Amino acid sequence: VEAYDKVPELVSHVHLPVQSGSDRILELMRRRYNVEKYLSLVERIKSIRPEMSFSSDFIVGFPGETNSQFEETLNVMKEVKFDSAFTFKYSSRPGTKASEFDNHIDERIRQLRLAKLVELQKIHTLHRNKLEIGKKVKVLVEKNTIYLPKIIWFLIPFDRYRVRFRILEHLRYLRNDE
Repeated sequence: VEAYDKVPELVSHVHLPVQSGSDRILELMRRRYNVEKYLSLVERIKSIRPEMSFSSDFIVGFPGETNSQFEETLNVMKEVKFDSAFTFKYSSRPGTKASEFDNHIDERIRQLRLAKLVELQKIHTLHRNKLEIGKKVKVLVEKNTIYLPKIIWFLIPFDRYRVRFRILEHLRYLRNDE
């Protein structure tokens, strides 16, 4: 965390998987942190880099997850306001401890919870994206696309997102094949 304070060149983005907003579910998932510890880490990072971008992973419908535990996950999402998230509904994997649990959540409920989580994330992502409109940012050229190599490149802005753009005539010198 301190590196973000000492090394300004570090990308202002961190992927910090939370999985669930419920301490009980995190315990069942055998995570070594709780929600308070997670949120404390987010706040420490934000105190060093207020503009920090966060992404996360979420799993909904873990065996035994109650409606109130799912709401706790939504509350974490509302508190952090992630720029993006990888969201999944729980699916049993043979050989895992969770596959042996007898209180699996109905598929329909898992799907509804996932849809609700995705909808909330869309709101947060849209809000963050709107804050970027009109800004000029430094970018790092990552690669040409294989589909339209002479027209579109993929870029990673130093701060956050992958974007596509059309090559302008005066930027042709960036291409190493011409």
